[in-house]
Order: sequence, then structure tokens, then C-alpha cells
Amino acid sequence: MSNYKLTFKLKQHTPIIHFQHDQHGATLRATEVKPKLDRFLIEKLQLTQKVNGKEVPKPEFKKWFINEGKEHPALDYKLRFEPVKDKSYYLFFSFLNDDRKKNLANYIKVNKLINKKNEIDVKIIAPSPYFANNDKVKFNGDSVARNRSKFEELRYGVLANENIKGVITSFNTHKCQVSLNNQTYKDITLLELIHKVLTEFFLSNNFGTRQNKGFGSFTVVEINEKKVSYDKVTNMISNSTSFTYKIQGKVETINDIFKLIDNYYKKIKNKPSKKSTISLLRDYFDKKEIIWEKPAIKNKLVKRRNLRDLNKFRYVRALLGLAELFDYPKSGIKVKVKHAENNDNKKIERFQSPITFKPISKEIYLLVPRETHLEKIIGEKFWFYTSDEEKLLLSVPDCFDIVNFLKNAINH
Repeated sequence: MSNYKLTFKLKQHTPIIHFQHDQHGATLRATEVKPKLDRFLIEKLQLTQKVNGKEVPKPEFKKWFINEGKEHPALDYKLRFEPVKDKSYYLFFSFLNDDRKKNLANYIKVNKLINKKNEIDVKIIAPSPYFANNDKVKFNGDSVARNRSKFEELRYGVLANENIKGVITSFNTHKCQVSLNNQTYKDITLLELIHKVLTEFFLSNNFGTRQNKGFGSFTVVEINEKKVSYDKVTNMISNSTSFTYKIQGKVETINDIFKLIDNYYKKIKNKPSKKSTISLLRDYFDKKEIIWEKPAIKNKLVKRRNLRDLNKFRYVRALLGLAELFDYPKSGIKVKVKHAENNDNKKIERFQSPITFKPISKEIYLLVPRETHLEKIIGEKFWFYTSDEEKLLLSVPDCFDIVNFLKNAINH
């Protein structure tokens, strides 16, 4: 083992949705992982502080940062991944029948849409919690409509069929004292610290597009040629989460993973397929005498009815992630959502769900990180509007205990 280099191997459990799927070895990008690992270390160990509204390293840790963090708080190490040769490709849709799946997969292979030089198989996964491909492929019956489809805009999932090798290099030999998972280390280098948290980091994070829905899940299987043990996965994940739950369900294939995640998330946030049940999020706020936004949107903007007691309605689903619009195809109406910013706050365009699904082999864990950033969305106001400028203003609930909510949801 070098004092300046750490090598590790990752196992990939679910495809990462990649905008560079056709590039050689495209899987994880160091440009995504490095800033995320930096942020993980900074928040977990509280390496920075606010000075005059700017995030800067604490004096005792500043030598761990590039240029002592004077430009921005980036830690002083380099990360790279070696290219992967053996990989599989996937396409995700929220719904597609079996005949369309078969015809689309064959069309992509025969027309060499993934790689212009070779015919490559692609697996079509539907249902799944990924919607961006839905409008890219058109069909005549069950046959692919070539002229009306936008194949160049399709986003593929890439899954490495072999372990991915990563290399972290750091010539920073400065030693600090840190407290990590209830243990104190008096003289530890940055590279030694990364060694201790790397497994936990990959256990509690996913990567790429729609990562909180289970895409881009990786775990460390080896560090410096020593195998990593996963005897107590839940305990390991709990070191960096405020809530961890192993979802019950049979998982054998990639299709099983995303079907289970899709159904479970709908049960929590939106509405299950069974007509006799309602969203657990809605039920949670019903008991607090808060009505979620769906009936307000439908009556005010779709059916154009006057609403009574509008102050009882709240934009509840925003707590589990913002939507850009709500589509009512039967009425031909699309309701857009926009943050009602004022002088005291910044414009909110995106808010990712604080819930993350972490698939590991044949198991799926539901996680809530210690830093949910819910404070950014709590109490904020949003406009709902249609093309003819009919408007509705609703606020996000003023408080939300997500751990309490999930405990109630699981025991429901």
C-alpha cells in the first residue's frame, strides 16, 4: 500500500442513467463523485464554517483543502475510475406493454442506435420511476414509428458487469484530529480518513439521474486489495442517515427492483393502484386537518370551480420532491408550478426528495440522510397556473417530521 494512493473496487447494483452512454467505459464519473464525496466529508465531520455568509474551512482543517479553501471548499485529493469494458444497457419507461418492449429493443439493436459500429442488446424496463423517455418514442400500434420518435434524446442506463476500479491519490500529509462515528482519531491524514469513510459513503449515496429512486447504486467490495464485509449493512448505513428501513419484497432482477421501488414510492407520495387506499402522505396530513393540493388544483384549475376554505389546502407533495407540472390528459390541461419568490428568499426550481432508495444485491433499503434540507422548502409558496393564466397560490406545510411520517407509513 502506498502512503499516497488508495485503490478500491466497486460493485454496481443498478444501472446509472448516463448522458454519455456511448462513450468508452462510461459508468461513474469522477467529476460527479469527487464533489459529492467532498460534501459528505465536510458535512459529516463539520470541516467548514460560515464567515460573512461564505463557507470556509475551519482553521484546524484548512490545510486539507486545495489552496486552503480560499476559492471554494474542495478537498486536496484526486479521484479517477478505470474504464469498464463489459457492460449492459437499459432503457426505462414508466409504462410500456410487452410487444412494444420487444419491438423497441429489436429496433435499437438492428439500427445500431447505441453504438454505430455494433449491434448491441438493450433491456427495456417498465414500469419504473423514470419518465423522461416516455415521450421520446412513438408507436404505430405496437410498431416503432421512426419518423415521429426522438431517438437521439433517449437516456440509457449503463450497468457494469465487472467490478469498477477506482484510484484516489493525495500527497497531502497534514494530520488532524477528528471525531468519526463516536471515535476520536488524533493524528489522521486526509487519505486515511477517506479510507475509513469510503464504504459508508457509497452505501448511503447513489449517482447519476434519478439517483434517489434507486438508479446508480454502487457499493465498495475491496479497498487496497482487502475485501469489505457487509455483515451489518443497516448499522453501517445508519452512521450517515437519520432513518433506515429494509423494504420487504421479492427481488431477483433489475425489473423487480424498479417495480418494487415504483410501487412503494407511489404508495407513500401519490396514490397506490388499489382504489380502496390513499396516499400515505395524504393520510398523514389528513389527520393534522391539512388537505393536500390535488383537489384544489383539480377543482380550481381543471374544473374551474370556486373553492371554499382555501386556507386549509397545502402543497404537501413538495415535501417529497418538486414537480414541474401536473398533467390532466383527459381535460387537455397541463398545470405548471412556479415558486412564488420574494425579496427574502431565493428562487426554488428544484427540490429533490429527501427519501433515497438504495438497492444492494437482492435487498432494497429506504434511507433518509441526516441533512434533508427540508428547511429550504418548508413554508414556501408556489403558484399553480395553466396556459390561460388561471392561477392558484398554495403554501408548503410549515413543519414536517419525515422520520415520524415514515415510521407511521411503515406501520400502516
